Amino acid sequence: MLWKVIAVLGALLIFPARPASGSDFKKAVENLADYSFDSAAVAHVSDFELNLPYGMANFKEGKFYFCAFIDDEPTAMYFDGIGTFYYYPPDEIEIQQVRRFYDEDTLNLHFDRAYFAFADIKAWFDSLPKTESFNKPKYRTRTSWEQMIGIPDNAFKYDLPLNIVQARFDGQKRFLWADFADGKFNHTVYHFDPYDNEEISLFKYSPEFISPQLVSSYPADEPDWKKEIKRRCDLFRYDFDLELSTYARSDISCKMSLEVEQDSLKTVDFAFPDNYKIDRIWGDVLDSLSFFKKKDRPGLMIELSRVFHKGDTVTVGLDYRTNLFYHFIRFGVVQKRLTRWYPYQGYRQLSDYSMRYSLDKGYRFISVGDLVSDSVEGGRLIFHYATADPVAYISLNYGVFDSIEVKNPELPITIYILPGINDSPIFGNPNLEKTSEDVSGSFQFYREHFAPYRFKRLDVAAMAVMYGQGSPGVVHLPYIVFSRSLEGYDDKLRAHEVAHQWWGHIVNPATYRDVWLSEGLAEYSAAMYIEQGKKRPDIMWQVLNQWHKDIVESGKAYGKRSVGYKAGALFLGERLKSELSQGDFIVLIYSKAAYMLHMLRYEIETVPKRPGAFMEMLSEFAHRNYNKLTFTDDFIDLAREYLGERTDSFFDQWLFDWRIPKIKKGHEISKDGTAILNLEVKEVDADFASYYPVRFDFNNRTSIMVHYLVSSGENSFEFSPPPGKEITKVYFNPNKDILEK
Repeated sequence: MLWKVIAVLGALLIFPARPASGSDFKKAVENLADYSFDSAAVAHVSDFELNLPYGMANFKEGKFYFCAFIDDEPTAMYFDGIGTFYYYPPDEIEIQQVRRFYDEDTLNLHFDRAYFAFADIKAWFDSLPKTESFNKPKYRTRTSWEQMIGIPDNAFKYDLPLNIVQARFDGQKRFLWADFADGKFNHTVYHFDPYDNEEISLFKYSPEFISPQLVSSYPADEPDWKKEIKRRCDLFRYDFDLELSTYARSDISCKMSLEVEQDSLKTVDFAFPDNYKIDRIWGDVLDSLSFFKKKDRPGLMIELSRVFHKGDTVTVGLDYRTNLFYHFIRFGVVQKRLTRWYPYQGYRQLSDYSMRYSLDKGYRFISVGDLVSDSVEGGRLIFHYATADPVAYISLNYGVFDSIEVKNPELPITIYILPGINDSPIFGNPNLEKTSEDVSGSFQFYREHFAPYRFKRLDVAAMAVMYGQGSPGVVHLPYIVFSRSLEGYDDKLRAHEVAHQWWGHIVNPATYRDVWLSEGLAEYSAAMYIEQGKKRPDIMWQVLNQWHKDIVESGKAYGKRSVGYKAGALFLGERLKSELSQGDFIVLIYSKAAYMLHMLRYEIETVPKRPGAFMEMLSEFAHRNYNKLTFTDDFIDLAREYLGERTDSFFDQWLFDWRIPKIKKGHEISKDGTAILNLEVKEVDADFASYYPVRFDFNNRTSIMVHYLVSSGENSFEFSPPPGKEITKVYFNPNKDILEK
C-alpha cells in the first residue's frame, strides 16, 4: 500500500527515536495533535462496509483519506462521499432513546462526510482498500476535515489525540471515534471506549442542542455488566493539605494512593474541574510537568515514571490552586463545588481521607470525617480531619454560623444556622424548631428502621443555595427551609437529605444507572417518615399526588422542561438530564423511583397482608450492602425473596420500561348483587401484569379491598358481596397504590 512508503516518516514524526526532552508518550500526543492534512493516502471505495458492535457503516461511493500515521498504520481517516450509518439499539431502553432523538427505532442515517480516529485501524477492518495516490486534498475537503477534527475538543471537551495514544500504549486496540456528518452542522458520533464500563456510546450533536447529547450507551459484552465496574486502578486513599482563602485562590495539595488493577499501567486519568491551575505533580511520576490538563477543559491525565503492574501501589500527588467559593454579603462563603473540587475516578469510588485545613480566624468550620486535632498556627486556624473508613467523597463548609445542639441520646447532632435565621430573641424562629424536629425525628426513624448510623456525629449546615446535599456525616440544607415550613415539601426535603446518610453513604450507588438507589430511596424514606414518624398520612397522600402529577404531566418541572414518564426508563439514571427535558431527572429519579417503591411496598405488604415486610426488606438491604458499592441487581435480588415469581415482571415494567398504563375502568351490578368489573389495560408492553386494588363499599358502611392481577388488554372479574351486604360504591385504585394515567 502507498502509505507504507511514507509510514517511516510518519512514525518518526509521531514517535521520535531520541526525543530532546519529555517522554515518548508526551511527544506522541503533541505530534498527533499537530499533524497536518496537507497530504494523505487516497483510496476510492464503492459499497465498502465497516461492521461495528450494534451498528454498521456503508460507504456507498466516495474517497477515503488516510493520515496521522503511527507504526506504519494510519490513526485517522476521512471519508468524502455518500453513505449510510446504521445503529441497532440493543434493548428496549435504548430503542426508546434513539426514537426520542431521531424519530426512528433503528437509526438509518445518510451522511456525506465521516471522520474516524483509531488506536489500531486493523482492529476494525479485516481488509483495507487499496490506496491509489498520495496527494494534497482539495481546499473544500481540507476545510471540512479541519471542522470535523475540531469537534472532539471544541464541542465534547475531549482530548482525542491523548486518548488515542493512551489506548495504543495500553494495547487497547479497539478504541474508535467515528463522526458521521449530514450537512454542515448535524453530527452523529459513535464512540468505542475500551476503558468505559459501557464501551459503546452514541452522541447527537446539532444546532438544536447547546452541547453533544448522549443518545445511547451500552457494553460491548453483556454478561454480568450490571454487577461489575471496569477499573484500571483502585484509588483507595487521599491525603489533603488545604490553605483555604475566603476571597482569593485556595492552595491545595492532594496526594493519592492507588492500587493497579490491570496488567500494566503507564498513565492514570482523573475527572478534574476545568480552570483549576496545576502548579506541579509529584510522586511516582515521570517529572513535575508530565501531566495533560488544558486550562478550560475538564479531566487530568498523568504519566507515571514507569510501567506499573497489577497489584502495585502507585502514589501520585498534585499541587493546584482555585477559587473555591462564591461570596454573599449576608450569607458568607458558599462552595462552588460541594463534592467534586479534587481529582476523582469513576462514578463513585470508596476511599480513605485525611485532610489538614488552614483558614482565617473568626469562622466556624465543618468537614466530613472525624476531628483529629485543632490548633492555631501563625494566626490561622488549623484543623485535621480523617475518615474512620472509606467514603464516596468529602465536602466542607465554613462561615459565621450560630449553632444549636439537637437533643439526641445516641450521638451529637449540631445544626449550624446563618446569621439572622433565629431573628426574634423572645419568640425565636418556629421554622428553625421544625427543622430541628425533622432532622432529629427522621434521623431516629431511619436509625431504628434501616441500620445503625455509620458516623460519630451529624452536622447540619445552612447554605445560601436552593438545593440540599447529603455528604458522609454532614448535611447541607438550603437556607430557605430554616425560614419556612411547607408541609409535604420542606419537611420532606430535610428528611430526604438526612436519608442520604443511609441511601448514599451506607448503600452507595455503583454506577450512573444506579443513582435511583440513592435518590429514590431517600425520597420515599422521607415520605415514610412523614407518614409513620410524624403520623401524618394525610401529608403522605399529598406527596403521592404531587409525584403522580409530576410523572404523568408535561410542561415544566422545577423550572425546566419536562415530558414526565415519556423521558425514559428509570434505569437510564444520570442520562435523564438530557437537554430534551432537563427537568425529568428529578421527576423520574426522585418522584417516579419513589412511586415505584410505593408500589413495591403495596405488593410486598398489602396484597399478601404482611405489615412491616417492606421496612424489613429495606433494613436487610442496608445491612447486606453496608458501605459497599451497590448495583440495581442487588436490590432486585433481595426483592425476589419477598416478591417471588412477580419480581421480573414488576421491575421490567417499572424500572426498565418507560411506559405507564392507561386503564379504562367500568363496572355494573347484576340483579343478584354481583359486581362485574371490566378493566382494559392499554399503552404498555404485552407482558405487563400488576396487582390492582378495588374497594367495595357496602350498605352497612363497611368496605373491603380486593386485589386483582390485571394484564395488558381486556380483564374481567366478578365480585360477590358477603351474605346480607349490598354493594353501594366501587372505587378503583382508591389510594393510588398503582401508577396509572
